[in-house]
Amino acid sequence: MNFTLRIESKSVDELAGKLQQISRSSFPVAIRQTLNSAAFDVKKTTMPKESEKAFENRSKNFFKANSKVIQANGFNVNTMQSEVGFYENKLKNQSTNYAVKDLEQQENGGKIDGRSFVALKQIRNSSGLVKQNQRMESIREKPFTRMSQTGRVSNKTSSKRITLSKSQSFVKAAIRAIKETDGLIMSKKNSDGEQIVSRVLSVSQSLGKKRKLKIKTLRMYTVKKNRKVNPKATHFMRNSAEKSATLMEFNFQKHALNIIRKNGLGK
Repeated sequence: MNFTLRIESKSVDELAGKLQQISRSSFPVAIRQTLNSAAFDVKKTTMPKESEKAFENRSKNFFKANSKVIQANGFNVNTMQSEVGFYENKLKNQSTNYAVKDLEQQENGGKIDGRSFVALKQIRNSSGLVKQNQRMESIREKPFTRMSQTGRVSNKTSSKRITLSKSQSFVKAAIRAIKETDGLIMSKKNSDGEQIVSRVLSVSQSLGKKRKLKIKTLRMYTVKKNRKVNPKATHFMRNSAEKSATLMEFNFQKHALNIIRKNGLGK
């Protein structure tokens, strides 16, 4: 989003004339300071406010912490520009954190790829963030136990393979997951091609005549290969820039007067 500073009012034109009388650099310096003021106003004021309207801010400092101003420099007012944008260099676990990568699609609308794993509410805290020990980076390199459709029944003389029911398949996978894969288990695909990743927390057997196996699990992620989501455009950065741009004439006057006063040409 680009904005041009237009000097059209009489008072601003007079200030520009005084700056040009002081030195060749005074006018470009005032322009440069004005552009930088606008960029910092976006970062510190208008962008955080617009982000609160556009998003559910699960991490309150995310937008301020991961945004950056590139200040205008030089003395050519025709090419001078300041920028404010988002950068991934401050994010932890950049390979699995898509927050900054997706902001462009959320600003303008468009498909977001690579959302195979989507966290369920059971593993989010009160702020909506995924709990530390349930995040993708903590399970990413670990194997999953997958539910099998068949099993083997054996006796003293023979054994045979049988087709397992859904509950039998789950019990078999749960017991194996506890022993082999840190409790991580992946369900079969449903009719939409989606699976569930769960963590088996415990497997126990109830006492009594009819002993029942109790399996406690935590549903963590839905999984669908090459899933895409289509967020609506928020235009939160455009709105932020437009609001900050309304202060540019005022800021130019402020910076121009400071330069004029420093040079003894005004009060």
